[in-house]
Amino acid sequence: MQTSSTRRFTRILGAVTTGLLVTGVAGTGPVSAAPVPGDYDVSVGIDYTKIEQVAPGVEYKAFTVTTSHGSSEGHVLNVDLSNPRTSLELLHADKVAQGTTLTDMASDKGAFAAINADFFNMAYWENNPGLATESADGPEITNGEFRKAAVPAAQRIGPKMTTGSTGREVIGVSEDGRGRVDEVSVDGWVRSPMKVRARIRGYNQFALPQNSIGVYDAKWGAVTRKRATCGSDMNRLDPCVEDVTEVIVRKGRVVSVSDEAGSAQLGSDEIALLGRESGAAELANLSVGDPVNVRWFPVTSASKVPLRWAVGGFPTLVDGWLVAGLRTDLAPGTTAGVSRDGRTFTLAVVDGRSDVSVGVNLVELAELMRQFGVDDAIQLDRGGSTEMIMKPSLSATDYDILNVPSDGRERPFPNGIGVFVK
Repeated sequence: MQTSSTRRFTRILGAVTTGLLVTGVAGTGPVSAAPVPGDYDVSVGIDYTKIEQVAPGVEYKAFTVTTSHGSSEGHVLNVDLSNPRTSLELLHADKVAQGTTLTDMASDKGAFAAINADFFNMAYWENNPGLATESADGPEITNGEFRKAAVPAAQRIGPKMTTGSTGREVIGVSEDGRGRVDEVSVDGWVRSPMKVRARIRGYNQFALPQNSIGVYDAKWGAVTRKRATCGSDMNRLDPCVEDVTEVIVRKGRVVSVSDEAGSAQLGSDEIALLGRESGAAELANLSVGDPVNVRWFPVTSASKVPLRWAVGGFPTLVDGWLVAGLRTDLAPGTTAGVSRDGRTFTLAVVDGRSDVSVGVNLVELAELMRQFGVDDAIQLDRGGSTEMIMKPSLSATDYDILNVPSDGRERPFPNGIGVFVK
């Protein structure tokens, strides 16, 4: 079940002129630049070095992007969602709290091409030793099924988000076959007669809001849930709290109550209710054998049409306008976006941190997407996670890594976006 509320994003309403220059591979001349929506001084040049229809409904372009910092190599896939042979889907590791390589994820599902997706709780960023979960920051929906919700904004791993972002933003495709950017929250309740009547505010996420209760199921994996009791609504670096209660529920009955977060793999008929602060006090009222009714579900903002799949990120373009608060540090970058009618889905990566690619900042990456014809775009994980892969042909079984990952190898991460061709 997915319910709907009101969509809200922040965008910049100024306008400056860009120094954009677009060159085609067949000797086409420069294209006149349109004003850049947004209070940014940005100069972006694009030289397409290859343009190819690689599959029904899938166009691939290799390009060199030139900015005031230098040049970088990039790749873009435009997917026609109106083509009945072409679709997209969330790729993910077997468990929420797990990472694997993009080629393994794509191969497992039979994808034709793929890119990396959301930022995640990797050990490199984690200040609590041994508590990195490899799970993503944002929500995940796959095949219409809710897989996880977003961590609180202050607990996210990755760069500072754009102005007005909540951390609950996603990009995906709805059941009507249209791509869209939306916002996904979790709602629900836990009820036990005369003992507990509380709201669910988390689902399979590595951090919970203060004074809340979250639910975990078998999708989470055999990974500690303790990280969810660390950090605060203001700072992910704040220490773990001591007021914790975890309740294991099997087939609607409490089977254990503990003052510590567990790590064992949950069965298909089990859930863990994890409370911190006042949420812990609520759950401490339960005893073994008590009946418990627990329900949780995603709430979307932009449309009442359910999402078929979705993955988290933060907005960089809204209605063709650059969003306020885009960072200006250089790095490899991954982004995804949709056209105004939701029928074209664009996936793009730009290399960086090498002798031939200096990288781009988020302003430049957003402007690239605008020039690609994208109306709404989100920023996906960047740096060493940036990756795009594609089969050399529809009949091939192996993948070419189109870009050059800055780690020098594929980095394991929790999710990606896959392109599928029938």
